Amino acid sequence: MNIVDINIKKYELPLIKPLVIKNHTINVRLGAIITLTDDSGNKGCGEAAPLPGLHPFDLDQVIAQLKNFEPQDISPLFMELLYPSAKTAMEMALFDLRLQSQKAFDKFRNLTLPVNGLVMAQDADLFDAVDALIAEGYISIKIKVARQPLAKDIETIQRLKELIGAGATIRLDANRLWTLDESLEFCNQVAGDQIEYIEEPLADISQYPIFFDSTDMPVAFDETLVEKGVEELDCLDKVKAFVLKPSLLGGLSMTGQFIALALENDIMPVMSCTFGSDLSLRSFALFAAMFGAADIPLGLDTMKWFKHHLLTEGFKVESGRIEIAALVNRPVFNEQLLYDLS
Repeated sequence: MNIVDINIKKYELPLIKPLVIKNHTINVRLGAIITLTDDSGNKGCGEAAPLPGLHPFDLDQVIAQLKNFEPQDISPLFMELLYPSAKTAMEMALFDLRLQSQKAFDKFRNLTLPVNGLVMAQDADLFDAVDALIAEGYISIKIKVARQPLAKDIETIQRLKELIGAGATIRLDANRLWTLDESLEFCNQVAGDQIEYIEEPLADISQYPIFFDSTDMPVAFDETLVEKGVEELDCLDKVKAFVLKPSLLGGLSMTGQFIALALENDIMPVMSCTFGSDLSLRSFALFAAMFGAADIPLGLDTMKWFKHHLLTEGFKVESGRIEIAALVNRPVFNEQLLYDLS
């Protein structure tokens, strides 16, 4: 397979409600779609959508780097020089190209993948939203905490445990917003079998040994994976899950290494995203299926934040699950949402 053409287009997708990431308020999601064409006419698509507050390089920087690529430049050496978002876009496109040209997912067509529903603990309609997700068939609910007073979070989660009962497991995400004392108070008040894990509770990750000695609350790593990398991770016997965001980890290839490490250590690999479009969600769901993470609820319930979908069909969550058969065909874009680079 030889790449003969590289095309880049941009998009702007308005959000239904503002997204706040580390003091950045985002009302419109900006990104770029890169399309690779091989010498047989097959096309593969990838997405670069760095998120302000999370990614170190902005969209203009990522596009400038991708524009410098020529088809003959696509090699492992050049890929390693790319920013994480740019490398993710290129690897997504190559992954998609393989899918389109080799029918790599024919054996996965009958799979359906569970997805965790995503809600915010401070939302006024939280309890109605969770009740609706359970009724729809979701078996896992992810709740963002640490965005309101600690006592309010504790009260909210305790009430949700009563509401949910045995209907679903609960995943919590504190995004490193608590001190050790706050984390322990919260965890010791809400711990129980319904809580699958809490993601990144500590602002100071050097305090995890004390945390692990003080509570039995299962923990998931997210930002810690990005900071430490595959070689430097420790306390793996205490970790319940890896939350894997390819555009932060450095692409699909690096994500695959984390999945392998997780499975070797009896850790759940949870494929997730940074509020990319449905093209990214499609790719990450397919990647999870290929690499043995098909039974673990995916962290890909973000399309409800978008007013418009980039794809005309494909990625859809129904009854808390995604059908692989709906994802494997070549993606078709709503072309009116894409525009050429100026």
